[in-house]
Amino acid sequence: MTLQQFILLAAILAAFIPVAAVLLRGSPGRIALLATLAAAATVAFHLAALLRLLQIGPATLPGPWVHVLAASAVPMLLAGHLLSLVFGRDRPAESIRGSRRILFLLALLGAGFLVLLRHPSALISGYDWADGRGTIHLGFAGKAYVSYLLIGIVLIGQNLERTYRAAAAEARYRLRLALLGLFAFLGFCTFVLATGLLYSSIGLGKLVAAALPIAFAGVAVAHGHLRSRISDVGAPVSRSVVYTSFTALAAGLFVLSIGIAAQVAPLTDWSPDEILVVAFGFLAVLVIVLLLFSNGFQRMVRRYIDRNFYVNRYDYKTQWSRLTESLEGVTDEELLLKRVTALLGDVFAADGVTLALRHDATATLRPVLGRGAGGGEALASDSPLVRQLTRERKSLLLDRKPDDFAYIPIYAEDHRWLDATASRVVGPLLSGGALIGTIGLERRDAGDPLTYEDVALLDSVCAHVASTLQSLRLGRELAEAREPELISRWSSMLLHDLKNYLGPLRMAADNLVEHRGDPETVLLCAGDIRGVTDRLERLVLTLGELRGQMKLGRSLLSPSDLVRDALAAMQLDRYPGLVLDLDPQAERAIRGDGALLRRVLENLIANAVDAMEGRGTLTLRTGDSLDAGRAEVRITVADSGPGIDDDFLRDRLFQPFATTKRGGLGLGLYQSRSIVRAHGGELTAGRTAGGGAAFLVVLPALEAEPAGAAAASGRGSAGGEGR
Repeated sequence: MTLQQFILLAAILAAFIPVAAVLLRGSPGRIALLATLAAAATVAFHLAALLRLLQIGPATLPGPWVHVLAASAVPMLLAGHLLSLVFGRDRPAESIRGSRRILFLLALLGAGFLVLLRHPSALISGYDWADGRGTIHLGFAGKAYVSYLLIGIVLIGQNLERTYRAAAAEARYRLRLALLGLFAFLGFCTFVLATGLLYSSIGLGKLVAAALPIAFAGVAVAHGHLRSRISDVGAPVSRSVVYTSFTALAAGLFVLSIGIAAQVAPLTDWSPDEILVVAFGFLAVLVIVLLLFSNGFQRMVRRYIDRNFYVNRYDYKTQWSRLTESLEGVTDEELLLKRVTALLGDVFAADGVTLALRHDATATLRPVLGRGAGGGEALASDSPLVRQLTRERKSLLLDRKPDDFAYIPIYAEDHRWLDATASRVVGPLLSGGALIGTIGLERRDAGDPLTYEDVALLDSVCAHVASTLQSLRLGRELAEAREPELISRWSSMLLHDLKNYLGPLRMAADNLVEHRGDPETVLLCAGDIRGVTDRLERLVLTLGELRGQMKLGRSLLSPSDLVRDALAAMQLDRYPGLVLDLDPQAERAIRGDGALLRRVLENLIANAVDAMEGRGTLTLRTGDSLDAGRAEVRITVADSGPGIDDDFLRDRLFQPFATTKRGGLGLGLYQSRSIVRAHGGELTAGRTAGGGAAFLVVLPALEAEPAGAAAASGRGSAGGEGR
């Protein structure tokens, strides 16, 4: 085996390395896999034909393998063009559909040249072998064939360049090595074909040398798939119009260099090969600058590129931030839709926006905002547009062209919807696998149509809007689901307490009727009735204050006197097994609402007594303290009961409706903490050394006012101030 044959065999194997890499990487998409396989197969076939020619050796006439070698360039060019349309792109099918005219034209011209191969001397006029090297001589149409191949190479380069430019800045590093390998191969092919234009012949040695960049390109692309995850780049390539292309500029300058070389060569000592090397070096430098240094070049060069070459229309990071800020804090679905509509019109410069949502009763999509809202149009769940959006899970660019075969069912069956709404681009609002709505855009300016770059941004917007919309709906549904439960709990608790109040009232009323002539019984019954009404009043006040803001009195109060008043109201002498440990040490006064603060203490004392079931030690202490230079009063209420469960103490103790008492409202501690905080203080809970519950009320104290000076005021105001 000769060195040339070994190089060709190695290149054939290297051509299939990207296919293996795509399969190992997993989930590349069927189109991307087929395009990679087609490119590898056509390159391998071309190299195999070249290998066969080398094995045959000397010949004086162009045999069939020479024609096979020439013909293999057409499928290789078409497969390369197909690969360039899907390589690293977000929507390969859309890219192919957008370039189908170019593909068809290349295939048609290629078929024409293949037909000419059957004509003697049309493409290939001769083949000779000298000094161990074969040379193919071009016929009268041979230069046209070479020019066709050069144009195809330039188109492939433009597609790859478009992918690189459309990719996000942070994703370009994934493409660089692979594109460098591909452009090296394209550049060398350009060099070989250019020599054919100059010499009207192509040596097999140059074709064999092309195996080296083929191997490099195969390894570079495979590395890109395995290490850099090219399939995840998803560049939103959108521009179908002609733009200033770096590839076209470089190719044009190179072809110009070839033309100059053809004229200058007879007048200089340089051979055309030497001039071609200089021209090819110039092209290689341009490509390297584009791939490696365009982002970090000098400011002047960057500015020139920004002004003269295509850049992304959108700064995706900025638009995402705008959308996030617009939706932040929105709690109403109608407001959300209005903000989204306004933002879409601004970001996309859209003349029309349609926001449609699913109507659960009819299982149809109906416009709720923007163009078509209120018009009566509806989109059935089995319509082609809904099926396409649900299946692809991406926005659709609906050009409404007669040759847009994939979307003809949409244009035919959903034309009334498309006519009534903004539907140049339609994006899906998806929740799980269900379509809950759509966003439609249109732009009337024919010179600035919506493109696939707009589609890519709309995909991101739709995902964010759908997530926010679904969160609002779930929150509302949760609140609605809890409302009957809350009403039921309130009703049960209130009914329980009212039954407890009605029993003593009925007994007192019966005793009054039966013993109306006994003054002592009448007085006793009147006291019972007053006690029940006081309890009812406290319940009404508690429930009323949950609805609105508290109105606090600002009287001068003695903390120790507040404790004594609360103890007096609780009538603890009814519990013979209860031991009271009272230690009033506070000397500073506080300012606040005596009635509300006394209610807090009564609630804490009542809870302590209930926890001990009327038997145990109830501890109440007051004292002064300083916290970061601020004077405070501390009131402690502790019991010797079983204490509070750690999880309940940490997570739920002060939450509304959280209670461990059977039949309790679960509002006492919640209301108590609200009252203390309204006074600028804090209510906390913990455990005593013996395992019982301990509650600490901390309130801001007055610096100069002693508690004794507030005693009279405190007693006078504790009973009803603040109401």
